[in-house]
Amino acid sequence: MGSYNHGMDSILDTINDQTGLTFEIFNSGGHTMILEARLETGDWMWISDYDADVTPLAQRRQLEAEGIRVGWLIAIYPTDPDDPTSAPHPTRILASFAHETATAEELPQLVIHTLQSLPRHAHHRIQRDRATVTYGIESYGD
Repeated sequence: MGSYNHGMDSILDTINDQTGLTFEIFNSGGHTMILEARLETGDWMWISDYDADVTPLAQRRQLEAEGIRVGWLIAIYPTDPDDPTSAPHPTRILASFAHETATAEELPQLVIHTLQSLPRHAHHRIQRDRATVTYGIESYGD
């Protein structure tokens, strides 16, 4: 993970063992960190905290010990259809799982749920007071 190591190696290794996905962390601009993996379909999975960025694991666990939940946002984006070797095309979301209160240890299972959501283009949102699921490819910015 180079200079952006957030101490996530053990969790990412678990995800790799369970799904075969290899995540890299990168600065998406403005020092906002995202975990990224390329799927066999050519699509991209991005993971961040529920509200953006990736909190280093030690800090996340400390917050969780204090009862503060950072949560996770996982989204699958297509590549640019005109350039299948391109980076993600983040104006379309093929599937997602947003969990406002999920812990660090729940990330591998959330990744699996998101992958299982891709064929139906399901978008799960779990907030403190409700849970919803919608279907279809979401678009924005067009």
